Amino acid sequence: MTNGIEMLAIGVIVAVVLGGTYALSNYFSRRRVESTFTEPEEILTAANIYVKYGRTQSAIDLLEHGLEINPSHAELQAKLAELTKNS
Repeated sequence: MTNGIEMLAIGVIVAVVLGGTYALSNYFSRRRVESTFTEPEEILTAANIYVKYGRTQSAIDLLEHGLEINPSHAELQAKLAELTKNS
């Protein structure tokens, strides 16, 4: 009986650690994306990755940020128009 309880407790601890690790890495990844990508090619690549994972709104937000930095970049404008049209 004690062995089963110990295994259950260990399972819960592992789940909590994994969940915390995921949340923390997700937080830092989002901060890095928002603060690091300034080159249009990097922004387009990151936006394409967001779209592949079904995070279209995040891609749109990133493209809008990219256009604030590079307002006349044609590829950023085209990708933003494509995503806003499809969403």
